[in-house]
Formats: sequence, C-alpha cells, structure tokens
Amino acid sequence: MVVGYGRLGDGEEAMKLLIGMFQEDIRPDEITLTSIIRSCSCASTYCEIMQVNAHVLKNGLHAFVSIANALINAYSKGGSIAMALQCFSTVLEPDLVTWTSLIGAYAFHSLPKNSHWHDVARIHKLMRDRCGHRVPGCSWMEYAATIDEVPVKI
Repeated sequence: MVVGYGRLGDGEEAMKLLIGMFQEDIRPDEITLTSIIRSCSCASTYCEIMQVNAHVLKNGLHAFVSIANALINAYSKGGSIAMALQCFSTVLEPDLVTWTSLIGAYAFHSLPKNSHWHDVARIHKLMRDRCGHRVPGCSWMEYAATIDEVPVKI
C-alpha cells in the first residue's frame, strides 16, 4: 500500500501508514522507506522528509543507495541543497542515479547562474576522484560488469 501511495505522490497517507507500522512495531524496509520519501517529496512535505531521514539515520539505513537517492531528490525539491549534499556525502559508492540526482538538484536551483561555480567545480572534482579520469570525446559504458570507453562521434 505504501508503494501505491508513493507512486500517487500521496505523502500524507504514506506517512499515516508508516506511523501505523511503528505503532505495531513493524520495521519498514528499504523499498517502503524509498516510496515514502518519494511520496513526501511530491507533496513537498519537508517536515515529513526530515522525520523519515531521522529514522533512516537512527537505524543506519542511509547506506542504501535507493534511500539516499530519494532523499537527495526530496531535499532538492524542498529547496535544501545543503541537505541534499549531506545525503550525497553519506553514500559510500554513488551510482549513476546518485550523481544525476545531485547534478539535477544543482541544475534545478540554477546554482551555476547564481555564481555558485565553486560548487559545480567541487562536484566535478568529486566525480573525477571517485570515478576516475574520463577521456575527452569518449563515453563510459557498462556491459556485463565491465566498463569500457566508447568513442562518440558528433
């Protein structure tokens, strides 16, 4: 049911179910929490996102990439780039969605237009440090657990 409310963006109903789970001493899993965060971000219920984030941190669930990605998106939609960046920093091995979520957060708030180039440079350096150096004119492609560089013609 929580996933259904998450897909509908009904944060209020999803939070009611989460509270009911806590009252019945049922621990939500990664999928449940990710759905609740997504439904709360659609409804722009910033306070509820912070409550779920507190539960995530308290229970050590921030290591799940799907939860971190949902929190990054939710905080971005709520206008808190600082919290989105804080969630990003807890991810041990960010995936493509994690990087895209953070870059999307910066783009959504037009930070490069607002003279926040130091933040853009910092993210670019993080990507280079964690992902390695990219060859100009090539794109990275993952296939069968190997990463290859593929030349791109424009």
